[in-house]
Amino acid sequence: MKKPTTTPIPIGTRILVQGGLLLMLSVYCFTTYALIRPLFGTVGFDVTIVLKSMLAVGVLGIFVLWLAPMTQMPSIIHQHVTPARRFRRGACPGCGYPSADQIPAGQCPECGAAFLEPPEWRLRGGVVMSFLMLFATAVLVGTTVAETRLLVDERQWLQDCSSPGGELLESRSRIWPSGYALLFNDPVEGPYAEALSGSKRDPNARRNRSTHATGSISRGHWNREVADWEQAN
Repeated sequence: MKKPTTTPIPIGTRILVQGGLLLMLSVYCFTTYALIRPLFGTVGFDVTIVLKSMLAVGVLGIFVLWLAPMTQMPSIIHQHVTPARRFRRGACPGCGYPSADQIPAGQCPECGAAFLEPPEWRLRGGVVMSFLMLFATAVLVGTTVAETRLLVDERQWLQDCSSPGGELLESRSRIWPSGYALLFNDPVEGPYAEALSGSKRDPNARRNRSTHATGSISRGHWNREVADWEQAN
């Protein structure tokens, strides 16, 4: 017995769905990487930090794993949902020929397909693998754009600090979406960033920043700075 023919999927539909999903995943990876990389408190390109950040982005991909069926959305619609609707109303599942269920031979006179109920769509391993390959591509695209954006922003900060009057600059927020983190400038250390891990920097550097920012520092405040640093180290 012949199997019901399925509606062909337009190539443009496949490209549109795959491209849209890739763009959405790339935006997710870009945002995630831009939020993670500043946590390490580095300025400039560092292979180790980049790899750690990319690994974190990959792990967080678990939150978008539910999008895996979207890679097969054209197939779900054209080869399962639409044929099933046609079958329920008595039309040919393959071409939509009306009253195909009333034909004695059980075959559509238009396309020759058997009048059989289309199988249900099921999530299979191949679908997950296809999504993982698409997500891996999105990780490369998103992290590359995010790292480039962060490097350009850091280079601009370095130029601002080295320009005339740049020694008066103290700090500013990173570029969006990393605005929660700061870029600092110290008259002795120069431009730098701090890791948001709760660790304390050398109190001498902290004293230089505090003195540069306020013009003076109280003895009690300085003692607390030293005590915090000694306790942490």
